[in-house]
Amino acid sequence: MDQQSKSKEVCFCSEEYLIHKNQHNPSYSLPSENFRKYIVEHGEPLTKRLTNSDINVNLNRFLLNKNQAEEYFLPLLEDHENIDKGVDVCGYDDYENVYFLTFKKWANKYYVLNGDWKFFFQNHQLQSNDTITSWMFRHSNHTKLCIALEYEKIGR
Repeated sequence: MDQQSKSKEVCFCSEEYLIHKNQHNPSYSLPSENFRKYIVEHGEPLTKRLTNSDINVNLNRFLLNKNQAEEYFLPLLEDHENIDKGVDVCGYDDYENVYFLTFKKWANKYYVLNGDWKFFFQNHQLQSNDTITSWMFRHSNHTKLCIALEYEKIGR
């Protein structure tokens, strides 16, 4: 089974993913009205400019702001989810694509998303200084941890 098939088994179906369907509008405090019914709880959006290391295929990790990850993402973890070992997260972009990610504490001092991260930034042709907004939530049908990923490209 390929990684993309595994993602769709673990994550909720694409028909339910309605955040800015087929649009690109990197601004939200909550997803669109028709998506809110799928949310049990959520954190605040976390925004970051990509660095060269975030888009390095060999590193394959998106380094999150430590303070923001601890404030906005860690409170969503359940007792059985071990951030040191990594927590499976269903990642979604604006176009209903699913990315199988892992949210974990790295080198005992950083928080990262890895797994399909390299496919996300490659599919969207992201470069250094582009902005990513990540928004973590729990899905109401299965309470699995999910993350919406929106991006804004710098002028090229």
